[in-house]
Amino acid sequence: MVLVDTSVFIDFFHGKVTSKTEQLKNLILSEENIAICGFIYQEVLQGIKSDKDYKQIKAILDEFVFIFCPESYYLKSAGLYRKLRKKDWLS
Repeated sequence: MVLVDTSVFIDFFHGKVTSKTEQLKNLILSEENIAICGFIYQEVLQGIKSDKDYKQIKAILDEFVFIFCPESYYLKSAGLYRKLRKKDWLS
């Protein structure tokens, strides 16, 4: 199972060809289990302007495995990010 980031989906749906969008294309064609979480689902869908595109892309996303993450995961992630940022490990 592969969790695909929002930026990859956005590039993919805009037809942008990158190594990551090609990997996503290959995952889809090989029927690999692709996963999304709530943030990714929201970020991809909220940026779509046309109703037609929204319905089509939502239908595609709805075929993927939805990973529910408890609130504690987001809090831990935020804490880790802040800790690394303080150590100047993130740019």
